[in-house]
Amino acid sequence: MTAGRVRVNGVVATELGTKVDPARDVVMVDEHEVMLRDEATYLVLNKPCGYLTTMSDPYNRSTVAELVPTKMETPDSYDTGYKNAQKLEDALIGGEPMAQAAKKINAKFVALPAMNAMMKTSSGANVSDAVFDAKLAANAFALDQGIESQILETKSGFVILRVDLVEPSHLADFESVKKEVTEQWRKDEQKKQAYARANELLIKLNAGGALGGAKSVTVGRADGAPMEVLAAAFANPVGTKTIVPTGNAFYVLNVKKSIAPGVDSAKRMALGGEANAMITRMIADDYMSFLTRQYPIKINEKVYKRLIGE
Repeated sequence: MTAGRVRVNGVVATELGTKVDPARDVVMVDEHEVMLRDEATYLVLNKPCGYLTTMSDPYNRSTVAELVPTKMETPDSYDTGYKNAQKLEDALIGGEPMAQAAKKINAKFVALPAMNAMMKTSSGANVSDAVFDAKLAANAFALDQGIESQILETKSGFVILRVDLVEPSHLADFESVKKEVTEQWRKDEQKKQAYARANELLIKLNAGGALGGAKSVTVGRADGAPMEVLAAAFANPVGTKTIVPTGNAFYVLNVKKSIAPGVDSAKRMALGGEANAMITRMIADDYMSFLTRQYPIKINEKVYKRLIGE
């Protein structure tokens, strides 16, 4: 305006803040009439932390302008896809067949062949689809027959699954699983015998008897015994007698005494020095970032380091 490029009703307007009535006044900029839109677009923005509430910033800091799409008149594909998925869901709830409901809203309908949880057909062929993947297959196998899923989000858009038929899995031939079943039975029996033996030892220990072949060790929180035994030892008071199961064995635990850790003065001083150095570096880095944002010029690092005492 101060350059004389704006005219209001044919008169040059150079005063900033000049008010006009859009219904009466004619505003020209460089001999081109300024036409106001009949409709205004109002945006409600949940501003995240770290963005300035302004459309531009001389120091190139992040502003809310970066969060607003460039072309507001172009519908957002994400919102459009989700609204279509909601329409499809409403139609399905109303009892409309999925194929018919999908056709009405111009959505893609795909009927896949019967498959197992490994996404293979009865002939062993892989079920191939651009959208249906292992994650969607897991969702499908969690559904009951004749039930649609909730709206599921994928990289390709939104999906609603429906399972038309559930066929129970067939029993495997015994000879094909005999070795596996026998091995599992053997492990289960060994586990039962091991627990019975551990229980006998615990009963003897509680009665005041001694454990034959018992091993007495001093352990720390992270070493000296299996982790399950360490966790039980430090979670229970002195005098506790119990059985601790681990991955492949049972341990009879007797917590005899608790030893308080000694104070290592040298280590404590070293840790204190390291903590102070870390805090100093954090303060220096934060101050450097502030200076860079506040004064976007090259900083003399030699003077800066002398300033903070490095």
